[in-house]
Amino acid sequence: MDAIQQAGFVDVELVSAADVFAGAEGEANAHAFETLGANIRARKPV
Repeated sequence: MDAIQQAGFVDVELVSAADVFAGAEGEANAHAFETLGANIRARKPV
């Protein structure tokens, strides 16, 4: 989230996170690297 703020975005928030690899062929690898999908909302002032 810091990288997003450093890019000039404000009001950065994590909307949701999900195990997007559940049931996929690479699920074991994704779990080994603690991979999740994330929906992030932010706005960039004009």
